[in-house]
Amino acid sequence: MLSALRREFAGARLYAQRCLFLSEQHGFALWRNLARIVCAICTSLLDPAAAKLEEVRAELDHHVRRGQRMGITVLYALLCRALIEQGLADEALDAVDQAQKIGRATDEFLFEAEFCRVKAQALLISEPLDASTSAQTLLEQALEIARHQDARSIELLVVRDLVLGCNQMIQPIRARPTSRGSVSSQRSESFV
Repeated sequence: MLSALRREFAGARLYAQRCLFLSEQHGFALWRNLARIVCAICTSLLDPAAAKLEEVRAELDHHVRRGQRMGITVLYALLCRALIEQGLADEALDAVDQAQKIGRATDEFLFEAEFCRVKAQALLISEPLDASTSAQTLLEQALEIARHQDARSIELLVVRDLVLGCNQMIQPIRARPTSRGSVSSQRSESFV
């Protein structure tokens, strides 16, 4: 799981495959299901055409309906990353809502900053022109949560997203013609 969170998807998939093998060999159905979910998510993040995220989501939801909720938000966090990578904003928002419900029910808020970050990304995918203010607010909230939790890796992802958002807002300004012509555009490009 840690490898997947660190965006080391090939290694995470390999670990999940090993876990899958061991769980099948020893009859641990719970671990088999979790390993299959992690393996499918990592496969999707490595090759978006290879895995069907709808099936992963259905299996994850089934896992939750059977009452297995503790620690499950990490799988939703990984699923949300895969959904965002594929541009499936509505599906990502739906998965975030489900994960946050589970988090509230189990008092598990470990990935709350990541879920705010995913919401911001989903808004920018679905409503790129109208969502910049809402997305920035969500990212600032995610940054505050990550800092409060000392979640440095998520904090860095949020800061990166904030910088990328600022750059997207600056792009139209750079494209405007100036009275000095190309000199101004050359200067602004050198600061990128």
